Amino acid sequence: MADVFVVEDVSLQQTIIGSFLQPEHTVVGTATDGKEAIERIKAQKPDVAIMDINLPSVDGLTAAEEIKSHSPETRIIISTALVNDEIKQLANEIPIEGYLIKPYSAPELLEAIEDAIE
Repeated sequence: MADVFVVEDVSLQQTIIGSFLQPEHTVVGTATDGKEAIERIKAQKPDVAIMDINLPSVDGLTAAEEIKSHSPETRIIISTALVNDEIKQLANEIPIEGYLIKPYSAPELLEAIEDAIE
């Protein structure tokens, strides 16, 4: 079981991700923008952060890089509808532990978390 922080600016997406996670994992917090995510994840140090890329204030890749510099033990899984090699390359340079393309299923999310925390 992992403590998971969900960073998603669409509340319906937050709800869907939360429902996918239970009962295997615990949602310990949510954020709707990159700046909030950085502050809260640095303070909480969850096991995993599910991070959207298109976020207000600070984009998800920039937020992920900042989070990893202060909390390298937090595993980050990018969750995005953006599919291109440039974004994947930037994400892997951070480095992140997973990359999910929306829409994804509950089993795909759970597998990404298991892979990230192994």
